Amino acid sequence: MINTNSKFHKYAYSLIPIPIVIPGIVIGCGMFLLRDNGKYAAALHRTPIVIYIGIAFLIIIIGFWLYVFQTRMLQVGLTDYSIKTRGFFGHSGTKEWQFADLEGYSVETHEQKNKAVVEYLTIWKGKKKAFMLVDSYYTNYNELKAAITSKVKLKDAA
Repeated sequence: MINTNSKFHKYAYSLIPIPIVIPGIVIGCGMFLLRDNGKYAAALHRTPIVIYIGIAFLIIIIGFWLYVFQTRMLQVGLTDYSIKTRGFFGHSGTKEWQFADLEGYSVETHEQKNKAVVEYLTIWKGKKKAFMLVDSYYTNYNELKAAITSKVKLKDAA
């Protein structure tokens, strides 16, 4: 009988402030660059394009991190017949994947610049990725991997 839930590394939680800190730095730098002898209002009417580019940049950064939190920071619950996932560290809606409906899994490893090797476990449903687990985000990744790979077959490389 399988009854396993995921547990996040402390490192995974350290990613939460990034969408808040980076826009703050960008806004601070923008305000510094737009100053005119300490008078921000006088400089703003001359450079509206900088403001629009800054806002677009912030939207892209925040959108990227929302995507990462929704697709990579999954709370995973395993039972005998299904996998339940919830994005945003478990604060999003639940998706349930029946083992019988999954096509298979694949495992990839990538070496990072600091010589660490990161392993990605991708679960496939049809021709699409259902979800992906990254070993550096979970303290019990090997337990999750063993439980999933015992119920789902390895996906063909073709």
